[in-house]
Amino acid sequence: MIENKDNNIATGIAAIVAPCSGRKEKLPADNLRAPRLRRGNQNAVAEAWLGRLQSTAPSEWIIASELYAGRSFRRVRDVANLLGCGFFVVSAGLGFLDGKTAIPSYDLSLSATGDAALRLRLTHAPRPSDWWLSLEASPFASSLKELCVGRARILVALTQSYAEMVGPSLAKLPADHRSRLRIFGFGLKPFISADLHQQLIKYDDRLDQLMPGTRLDGASRALAHFANLVATRPTTDMEADQGQVEVALSTVKVPVPVSHKRVSDAVVAKYVARFIRNGLSANRALKRLRSEMHVACEEQRFRRLYDEALR
Repeated sequence: MIENKDNNIATGIAAIVAPCSGRKEKLPADNLRAPRLRRGNQNAVAEAWLGRLQSTAPSEWIIASELYAGRSFRRVRDVANLLGCGFFVVSAGLGFLDGKTAIPSYDLSLSATGDAALRLRLTHAPRPSDWWLSLEASPFASSLKELCVGRARILVALTQSYAEMVGPSLAKLPADHRSRLRIFGFGLKPFISADLHQQLIKYDDRLDQLMPGTRLDGASRALAHFANLVATRPTTDMEADQGQVEVALSTVKVPVPVSHKRVSDAVVAKYVARFIRNGLSANRALKRLRSEMHVACEEQRFRRLYDEALR
């Protein structure tokens, strides 16, 4: 949970960046759906896409920070709003966006699956970093240089595909500004330049105890937790910031996984008979079998044995 800072001013954070999401609050414009693009090489597809962006009417636009409806996106956006930070979006369809920019809704993604996937419009494998460079000509895109304002930290949440797309451009930021980057995400090293490896803030499974969630929203949860740690702290080096994370995680105990044994139907049936004598329903009996007896049993299998015992 992000604490409300004095006057909502995060002196230790200059800007926060989130990847866009496939879920949107507004239906895409018909001509901004990936399937409307003719298949071709990446340069041709990029040119066609940019032409479509140029033709959208302002009446169809919506503020960028309000368009995306994904849970991870909204978590990062809400952190930025609460702390009074600049907020930016990495969009595979529109480029690098200031959260306050009015943009059209669209349906194009770096995802490997689905009708919106860019790869389905290409005659060869996508080159994500080249696609990102093409989006610099988007009429809605801002420059990454806008991240260089101020001297405080720049927090960036990334997925692997977005790290591959925008990573080379982030690595080209001037060294003094690049050193302010704090990048969040799991398994990102193979997808970004070595120049950015030292900017990765490391979290592990202990984060799940502090902020429960899934692997898919791990980057947003890590960013939110870190923002709460450093929002009012002067910007220091990466080693000190990582140290703060380690201190916060050091008191967290990760539950030891309980090993569940597999047993025969005959053994399960004996447990079932006992549960029925004690008046337990099938749901309560299965829960007790797993939690107290530490027996592994699929629900369908258990219900079959439970029903047989009632006959």
